[in-house]
Amino acid sequence: MSNAPIVLPDAVHPPRCKHYLSRKQRCCTAFAREGSEFCTIHAEDESRPEAPQRNMRVPCPYLGTHTVRESDLQRHMKICPDRTALPDLHPAFRRGINLTEAVPVDTSQIVKFRELKIPDQKRFAAWLEDTAAQTNISEHPQKMLDLSAAALTSSKDCAQHEAIAQHVAFALGVDELGQVSERAKRFGVIEFGAGKAGLAVALQHALFPGCPVILVDRSHFRDCKEKGLARRRAASSGDDAEMDRSAGTVHRIKMDVADFDLEAMLTSDARFPDWRHRRWIAVGKHLCGGCTDVSLRCLCRAAVAVRVAAIAIAPCCHQLCSREALCPDSGHDMFPVLPGQEAGIDTFECVRRVAGWAVAGNVAAPEEVRLGRLAKRLVDHGRVMFLRTVFARVELATYVGTDVTPENVLLLAWQAPAPLDTL
Repeated sequence: MSNAPIVLPDAVHPPRCKHYLSRKQRCCTAFAREGSEFCTIHAEDESRPEAPQRNMRVPCPYLGTHTVRESDLQRHMKICPDRTALPDLHPAFRRGINLTEAVPVDTSQIVKFRELKIPDQKRFAAWLEDTAAQTNISEHPQKMLDLSAAALTSSKDCAQHEAIAQHVAFALGVDELGQVSERAKRFGVIEFGAGKAGLAVALQHALFPGCPVILVDRSHFRDCKEKGLARRRAASSGDDAEMDRSAGTVHRIKMDVADFDLEAMLTSDARFPDWRHRRWIAVGKHLCGGCTDVSLRCLCRAAVAVRVAAIAIAPCCHQLCSREALCPDSGHDMFPVLPGQEAGIDTFECVRRVAGWAVAGNVAAPEEVRLGRLAKRLVDHGRVMFLRTVFARVELATYVGTDVTPENVLLLAWQAPAPLDTL
């Protein structure tokens, strides 16, 4: 038997199509038809250069985050999930209403903290510790409630949901979780940065079964918890699940919290005429960076016209905070220029970058982790002072252990409890 390589004929397969696909950055892999350099699909396009222009992909007119074929544009605009992003299509949309008019800062000239000279780093660390001592800031806030480990479920998310629900119950004076009373008909739950709505649905189930829920998030999620809630309610009442959703029990708004006007949502939306008379509990779990600030400003701005009974928000990712989203009372006055500080060194940027050390794990040294926690609590202290201008009680408390989540601090605010017969 010969071991010589097998030589195939030169023309086993016809040539490939030479039409270049710019989106895939390669040529078409289909076989060219006989007598042409292009396949059956692209032969007509090459002979008529104007043809691909008529059905090219164009950005969506709403947010421009995706593209659609021009021939399908009119149909797509009727069903696009981003259609609520236009101001004239949603009564609660007010562009940038929850942002501050921050002084523009040239971030390209700001020196990163680790690039600072050693004396500047020590000066900042000393200022941070002195500020924490003067304002009674602790890197580990005290616990408000003694939650037994047996009371919390093994699931990480469920443990946080149950702990937040118990803190809300404490603020509202509810003695037992799951207690069903007349006040369930007078309350509502709104979750900022809702995601899949696990926290809002858990809070509604634990405290106020059947109360309306508003979910605000700028992204779309699959397998959301409110769908299961609608199915359970429909099964208990014998009605269709879609009929239950249309009744307004759960209302999801795809919108950036920075553009969300709660007062306009509850006072001018004709679909929910009785919601403005309810007392609302605002919650949020792990609102990253400035999302916590814009949520607090949204609630405080609406507190005059809307009855906000309690706020329970667990902030996180303080290193993502920005000047334009910072609460007014936690602005430039809290981050002064330090004596002897060189040009290009920004105190707020130092606080923001150092805050990331608190959750850096083994990457950061123990002293850096401690400074990172103090930086986080300094930002939270500004939020507490801002809330105290509107709410009677404001507390910063540890609501779960670090074994559940390192971002285990809860910002809790509430008004004086109202008598049951006045709710």
